[in-house]
Order: sequence, then C-alpha cells, then structure tokens
Amino acid sequence: MKNLRLILATLFISYTAVIHAAADDDENDGKSIDEILISAATRNSVEMLDLFHMMEDNKMMAMVELDILLNMTELASYKHNSSRNKRKALRDDRFRWPNCKVPYEITESEFTGQDIEMIEAAVSDWERYTCLEFKRVQSSDANKDPDRIVFKNGDGCYSRLGRVGGPQPIALGRGCRRRGIVVHEIGHAIGWIHEQARPDRDDYIFVNYAQIPANWHRQYDKFRTQFINDFDVDYDYTSIMHYSGRAFGEGTIITKNPQYQNKIGQRDGLSFRDIKLANLMYGCAKMSRCPPQKRCPGEGFVGKDCKCYCPGTPDTPLEECPTTATTTTTTTRRPVIKTTTAATTTQPPAKVCRDVITTCSTFKQNGQCLTDKARMALYCKLTCELCDEDLNKMCMDYDDACPIFATAGYCNLTGTSEFVKVQCPKSCKLCEPQLPCSQADFFNSGSIPDLNKFLILLVVALIKF
Repeated sequence: MKNLRLILATLFISYTAVIHAAADDDENDGKSIDEILISAATRNSVEMLDLFHMMEDNKMMAMVELDILLNMTELASYKHNSSRNKRKALRDDRFRWPNCKVPYEITESEFTGQDIEMIEAAVSDWERYTCLEFKRVQSSDANKDPDRIVFKNGDGCYSRLGRVGGPQPIALGRGCRRRGIVVHEIGHAIGWIHEQARPDRDDYIFVNYAQIPANWHRQYDKFRTQFINDFDVDYDYTSIMHYSGRAFGEGTIITKNPQYQNKIGQRDGLSFRDIKLANLMYGCAKMSRCPPQKRCPGEGFVGKDCKCYCPGTPDTPLEECPTTATTTTTTTRRPVIKTTTAATTTQPPAKVCRDVITTCSTFKQNGQCLTDKARMALYCKLTCELCDEDLNKMCMDYDDACPIFATAGYCNLTGTSEFVKVQCPKSCKLCEPQLPCSQADFFNSGSIPDLNKFLILLVVALIKF
C-alpha cells in the first residue's frame, strides 16, 4: 500500500509539473513585455539583472536592456557617443541576414512539444508578413549552416543583436515561453533595438529616471542617429519592441500621447509599423522584383507579393490598400526632433521606498538582504528594510566582476568605462567605503562571489577579453 501511495504521489507531482511547465501563457496574462522579462530573469536569482555574465563557453558577455546580449567589443560601441567610432551599428548590412535567409535550430531536449509548437508559431509570424525565410536545421546538420539562431533554455530571455556569426542564442527560460516574447527576441536577432531607444524617442515618451535603479540609467539612454536607420518609419507606441511604463515599477516610461500609455509594452504580436520596417529593412519588394516606381497611399508599403499594404486592426495588423490609390505618393514622414520638450521640465514623482522586482520575499528568506546587500538595495529596498540607505553613500559594487574589471583598467577604458563605473563605484574608487568591514566579501563588494567564477573572471580580464 505504501508503494502504491508513493507511486500515486509521484505521478501527481509529475503531472502538476507538466501542467505548470506548459502554463507560461496563463501565468503571464496581463503582464507587459518588460514585466515578463524581469519576472523570468529574477525567477531563481537577481544576478540575471547584472550587467556582466560569464556564459557557458567561459566568454564574458554583457546583458543590456534586460534581454540584449553583447560581447565586450559590442558593449564598447553600444550607444557610444564618440564621433571617431566608425562602426554604424545596426545601419551596417553586416548585421543583417544575407538573402533574407535565417537558419535556426531548436534544442529539442530543453523544450516540451508545446514549447516547440509555440516557437514555430512565432517564426511563422515573421514569415507570414515579411520576406524573411526561416530554415529549421537539426543539430546533426548544423555545420551546413554555421551562422544560425539557436533556441535554448536559459535563465531569463535574451538574444544577440543582429547576425553576429556562428551559432547565436535566443534563450527562453521558464516564464519566457510565450509567442509574443519569442517574436520580440527574433526582432533583436534580425537587427532591431527597442523602440524606446530610438533617437527620436523624446518626442514621444518621457523616461522617468527617478523610478529606475541608478545602475540602469545608462541603459535607458537613446541611440544616436548615426547608429540607427529607421527607414522613415514613424515611432511606434504599439511595437512588439516597445517596453511598457511599468518596468521596475509604475511610471518609468510616460507617453506624451496619453492614449497610448496602456498600449506600450504589448506582447500580442507584430504591429503594422513593425511589419513595414522589416519589409523595408530587408528590401522585400526589391527581393520580389516588384516595380520600383510603385507607390502606396498613406503609410502603405509594397509587400513581398508586390501589393500595397496599409494599417489594419490590432488583430489583423495590415490589410491590402485600396487598389485605386496604388500610385499615390506616400505621406509617411520622419518626425522632427525638437530641441526642447515639455517633458524635459516635468517634475518626476517623489521617490518612494519600494521593491522593483516581485521575488524579494524569497531572496530575504534566503538571507540575501545581508549577503547580497548591494543588489538588494537596488531591487528590494522595502522588503530588506533598506529604505533609509543612501546608495551614493553606501559605496558598494553591484557586480561580482568589479574588482577584476578595475584591476584590468576597464574603469578608464574608452567605451566600457561609463558602464563599469556605474556598476563598480567602489572598485573604480569613485567613493569612500563606510567601514572596512561594512561589506560582505573579501573584495568589499556588495555580494559574495563564487570562487570558481572569480578565478575565471580574473583570467578573462587579464587577457583583455
């Protein structure tokens, strides 16, 4: 009888685990793109919100804007302000997939059958509306397509930015396995930034830095015009690539058109302007040899079937334009960037003591309010009772790698210094520690690093990546 009970209990646990594993869609209902990304990233550890990460292949990478994975060279060019940097970032055709062909692989052992169907559905959305051709390859044949996307399990959700050469991950951890999230991450892989980082974003939104953790301010900056080609597609509040106003709490992004405040951050699928941008970026009309003189009305564009498509509805984002107007000159125009805006003088709401992630109680139970005080002061102030702490006076590092980066000279290295200094104020000697024993680890950081990770970081930093 005991054996029978044990078997039944095991079956029940297995069944509930399967149900839970397939329940991402339900548990994420009502959450925006960014809320899902933050929730997934902090599901097991707050360290996924760190800037620097040692990957499985022992390469040091940087995670920016929650879900964009960059190597150290790319980080140095990321939103860089120096005019001497010749690289044009995503204006550069090298970051696009040649001939509109995008090979991809799914690590089947890491996903359920339902997960795989969802990934395939997201891929189909891109194929339906654009000329991009996604070719699935098996791992046994991967050498035939060395440059490919690899869908894999991981902590959180993230992607590389554009085609980078070789296998590049789209990680879909638990909590990320939703069609809209996969569509969003594919957007990064084909070369798209987040909409709120566009050079003209200040005409459309106000970024309330008072609501954003201090070490994330740099990541909410906009890109410079010379890095980004918007193909004269107007700013899109409804883009699948736009974050909501609720990342890290209410009021982080405020739309200048109030009608769109609750629409930013949607994760239902590609918008009309998303589809238009992809078609223009990859030259779908030219690839299909459509008549070059063809013009479409309003915001319309020539699709891969040489027909004109105009804005549709949220459920059907585009529809064929009236045939009588196919020779009308397009009225799409690029927004004029104003030198001043009302939002730049708006007083932000007063700061309140709050948590900016939802897993703080778990971290407190694990003792991290004491052992990981730097991160907890950023993300779990209320739960960890750190409301009276002034981060500017605490003088802590916010990343385990900080002592190594400082030793290797990254505090003053052009391109990376602005990121390292924000993450590593103590190691970069930008502040004075309160007391010699005021921090937990032997390097006076705000957290206790794993020794193996520390040794790997040391080797990587000393060879300058």
